Amino acid sequence: MKIKIFRNTITLLTAVVGFAASVFLYSCSKDSDGSNFSSAGDPVFGKISRDSAANGVVVSITGSGLGDMRSIIFSNQNVPAKITPTLNTATSIIFNVPDTAYGGTQNIVLTNSAGKSITVPFKVLAFATVSTVSPSTDFMPGSVLTLTGVNLLDVTNVRLTGTSDNATIISKAKKQLVIKMPTTAKPRATLDITNATGTSTTTQEFVSVANARVVYDDALQSGFQSWSWGVDNINFSNSSDKMCGNSSMDAGWTGSWGGLQFGGGSIDLTGMNYLTFYVKGGAADQKYQVWLDWGPTTIITVPKNVWTYYRFKLSDFAPGKTSVGTFIVQIQGDAVAGNYWDDIMFIK
Repeated sequence: MKIKIFRNTITLLTAVVGFAASVFLYSCSKDSDGSNFSSAGDPVFGKISRDSAANGVVVSITGSGLGDMRSIIFSNQNVPAKITPTLNTATSIIFNVPDTAYGGTQNIVLTNSAGKSITVPFKVLAFATVSTVSPSTDFMPGSVLTLTGVNLLDVTNVRLTGTSDNATIISKAKKQLVIKMPTTAKPRATLDITNATGTSTTTQEFVSVANARVVYDDALQSGFQSWSWGVDNINFSNSSDKMCGNSSMDAGWTGSWGGLQFGGGSIDLTGMNYLTFYVKGGAADQKYQVWLDWGPTTIITVPKNVWTYYRFKLSDFAPGKTSVGTFIVQIQGDAVAGNYWDDIMFIK
């Protein structure tokens, strides 16, 4: 009797294992072609979880007959969204707005394995975003700047924030925008960039050299002359590597504790808030001290082989100063040959 029960148990286990295997094989065969257990029907749209969203955001659509969807297309430039079969049932489908979807009002077109579709209105929120600016955020009227970022292909307007001064769009791609800067009375401003989604504002601030009070930009300005020491063959018209305008200053340091001294000038600091300049380091990191009219000094460390932007608040850098006639930079220790300076100026 015990043997009979044991044999019956083996028979039952065999049947269960066989059934499980058949379900597994059926599941694999259904999933292998990208479908799921919900067969294609006559799709009817019910509602969408949101009618606008940014790239990457999860969206769900509910209705009836939604099983076995094979494509989800965002109609602006026909960008496909990824389908996950396990998130597609007869009454709902869940997906992400593609990272590559273009901004603006468009349709989402969903099509099943029977070729039947539904169309759902949607707006992709793809605001223009700028991550880098080349060659610099300093500009003159007519300066050509390259902005890199995302969602730049459909940009229609670039304007200095708070003005009616529009930049000219030279070329545009999804991740790059080339513009020519306008004439402006604004000393410094961000940019408002408009595309199909709307208007966004850059985090970068752009400085008008034409509205600054300048020690050097392409040449010594404001009456300044070079009274430098320990620096030979200063080239004030170096066109090979520059940040703004036509040239930078190539300073060839020749010994220890040499200095760039630009004196004999006259700049009224009334209304000015910052001292700014660019430096491209030489073959190694180098420390310098910087000061105005032989007043309090500030130490900076210039990284090697890259342009670095410096901006000092005058109320901290040179408190109480109302004018300046001398700008001095002295190397700390032994010289590292070759570095460049550009746009030494005071701005509002």
